[in-house]
Amino acid sequence: MQGEVKGTLSSVFRRVRRHASRVGVGALITMVVSAGVGCGSLVDKARAAKEAKDYAKAESLYKQSMTKDKEELDRQLAREELVDLLVEIAKEDAKADPARAEGLYREALELDPGDEAAQDGLGRLLASISRTDEAIKVLGGEAPYGKCDLCQRYLAVLLVQRARTFEEKKQYDAALADYTRALSLISEANYAFSAARVQLLLKNEDGAAKAIEDAVPMIRPDDRQAQANFLKIREEAVLRAAGDGNLALVDRYMAMFPPGAGGDPWYFLQLRVARELRRQGDIEAAIGRLEPLLGESHRQTLPDGYRKEMEQLVGSLLKIRGSNFLRDGKLAEADASFAKASEYLPEDDTLKLLRALTLGGRGEVERALQVTRALPAATYGHAEVVAILESLTVFERLDVGDVEGAKAALLRAQAAAPDAPETHVASAAILAVTPVAGLSKKEVALLRKSGLARYGDGVFRFGEALSEIAWAREQAKNLGEVYPFRGPGSTERRESLERRIHESYPFEVGFNSDPTTVLTVRTKAGTKEITVSGPGGLDERVFVSTNAPNPITINEPGIITFAADKSKSVLYTEPYTTLKVVLP
Repeated sequence: MQGEVKGTLSSVFRRVRRHASRVGVGALITMVVSAGVGCGSLVDKARAAKEAKDYAKAESLYKQSMTKDKEELDRQLAREELVDLLVEIAKEDAKADPARAEGLYREALELDPGDEAAQDGLGRLLASISRTDEAIKVLGGEAPYGKCDLCQRYLAVLLVQRARTFEEKKQYDAALADYTRALSLISEANYAFSAARVQLLLKNEDGAAKAIEDAVPMIRPDDRQAQANFLKIREEAVLRAAGDGNLALVDRYMAMFPPGAGGDPWYFLQLRVARELRRQGDIEAAIGRLEPLLGESHRQTLPDGYRKEMEQLVGSLLKIRGSNFLRDGKLAEADASFAKASEYLPEDDTLKLLRALTLGGRGEVERALQVTRALPAATYGHAEVVAILESLTVFERLDVGDVEGAKAALLRAQAAAPDAPETHVASAAILAVTPVAGLSKKEVALLRKSGLARYGDGVFRFGEALSEIAWAREQAKNLGEVYPFRGPGSTERRESLERRIHESYPFEVGFNSDPTTVLTVRTKAGTKEITVSGPGGLDERVFVSTNAPNPITINEPGIITFAADKSKSVLYTEPYTTLKVVLP
């Protein structure tokens, strides 16, 4: 009897510790006293059966005690211990007979809806037989179940598993909801990274950044996996933001410094951002990102390998910046950029060539040519720089009326780099002052009287000149904004020449690779029938309107006549041109 009491008291104390929140000190004393005098109760018999592993008998006795035992405490203990018994049996049966185990868990919860062990066990069982949604409802305390503190960690695990399934199915809103809920249960950095990844898929850049910011304090120094995951998602987010041109967001991410986030990975990502900005043509932003990293404050922390790469990139970016200044005629700014680039790229002879171009832009063309000729002819850009400087000579000679000197300089430019845009603009300048050969006085008089162009000062090769300019413009575009070899003030020089020609020859002209004229005619208003006649037996009657008809190919240069009713107008057409004419 003494041993039975001792065992009973031990059981009571276990129950009291478990249910301390439900009972007070008085109840505790009552339970202990009752345990001391209730050794012959049905509860005790049920316990004995349980110890003997006769679970069916134990369950039956517990149920009898719940209705027949005289002491209320015995009836209460019977209910609670029966719940424990059902949970214990359910755990043992979970793998072999999950259906029976489910029934036992549910029976336990009917007896005690607040039993967290039963609730947690039922949730885990349902998850094990792929009834995840039901498991989440049970563990999450959805009606008829209550809040379960014991269930929180496994609930978070299931939410993450379901979120990954949603993510695979591209159900991103549902995935985000589950990741966010899991994160509210357990402060786990990787959950935050998963939420951020889905935010990125939903194109919610700010939401992703906020999720990662929230995760940073959760990353422990010993959690290598979380650190690696942070680096991965930061890289993805930063490159996406850089690709979108959102530098504020880039800097927001780069300011996050959990353990393991600085050093090489940080500098490497800065370098990648700068390269992306260069690819986009945002030269100033790329320079502004890297130059501070090459300063004194990063001298001790920037790895030598990355320093060398950054110096190479900054030098090349400064070279591009200087070339753009050069093209726009900002010679002082161009030379300053080239000088700064030389500090990073002291062995780069192309910078000496580019600085020679600034000399040419200041009018010191001969000196610039001397500098250029002193450099090895194999230097990248050497021929192009020679062509650009000789093209400047063309304009210098034309300005003083030395057409022959200009033509000689053009030949030298063409010999050096015939495809350089500046060479073609120089050619256009000479064509614009070159009279059309072979015209009789009568033809010149006709063109001056009835010409659609203004031939008052003479009939010059304006069409071919504009064709050269069109070719040069397209070639400059093809070379791209980062191409370094630009003539000083080349854009303004080309546009100024084009404006002067259009004052006399107000037609839209394009480049034609064949020695023909491709002519398109339309009217300012209305439709009219005209006769187009010209060299090579050209004689066509066409209807023209504000919508141009099919173009006419003219195989020989010469005077074209447009006749309609009693009106007549003429135009001299030139080879290698596409020409659009608007009739009055």
